[in-house]
Amino acid sequence: VSGMGQVRALGWSDGDLMVADQFNATDPKGELSSPMVLDLDGNGEKEFLYHHSEGYWEALEKGKGKAYRTAYKMEDEPVSPQAAAPHSSSLLVFGKSALQVISRSVDQARLSLKVESRYLTDLPKIEHAAVDWGDFNHDGKLDLLCIDGRRHLLEFLSFDEAKKRWKSVLHFKVFEENLHYQGKKGAAFEPREGYVVDLNGDKRDDLVFLVHDRLLLYYQETPAKR
Repeated sequence: VSGMGQVRALGWSDGDLMVADQFNATDPKGELSSPMVLDLDGNGEKEFLYHHSEGYWEALEKGKGKAYRTAYKMEDEPVSPQAAAPHSSSLLVFGKSALQVISRSVDQARLSLKVESRYLTDLPKIEHAAVDWGDFNHDGKLDLLCIDGRRHLLEFLSFDEAKKRWKSVLHFKVFEENLHYQGKKGAAFEPREGYVVDLNGDKRDDLVFLVHDRLLLYYQETPAKR
C-alpha cells in the first residue's frame, strides 16, 4: 500500500491485517506509486522499487541491520537506447501517452539504469493505462497490447529489430458506445479485465475481454494452407 513518503507491506496474522514491513522514501514529501519487488539491476538480489511524484524511480535494498538504503535512482528523462544485460529483468512503464522499457545496461561496470526503448502513440486523445503481451501474429516474437479503457481502444505494437523501436501495427475500438445493460451503466474503464490465452487449442495467442456484462473473444486466425 503506497502513500505519502512511504509504502507498507501488509499481511494476515491470526485473522488480522498487520503491517509486515515499511519502506520510507529518502524524500518523504512526495507521493509514492507503483511499488514492486524485482531484481532490475541484475546483481542477484531483489530490490524494492517505486515511483516518486517528483518524477523519478528509486530502488531500496536491505543493508546491515535490516535497514533499507538507496540502491539507485532513475530520472524520468529521455536517454539513448541501450542493450539489456543478459538474463536481467526489464520494467515496462506507462506515462500519460507513452511507454518505456527500462533495463540495466549491458556494461557491467556501470550500475545506472537506462531506458531501453520508448513508444509514444500518435493516436489523438489516447492514453494507454494497461498493457499485456503475447505473440499476436505467430512469428515467435512477443508483441505488446496497449489498452485505453476510457476510450475503449486496443493498440497492438511490434518491435522492429532493425530500427530498434516499437511500431503500431493495428488499433481498433472494442465498441463505439458505453451502452446501458440491465438498467446499469458500464464501468469507467471498459474493457475492465482481459487475458491473453489460447482459447481453442491451436497454439496461438487469443484474447478475451470482460466488457459490461459480456465476454468478448478474439481468435487469432490460422492462415489458410496453400
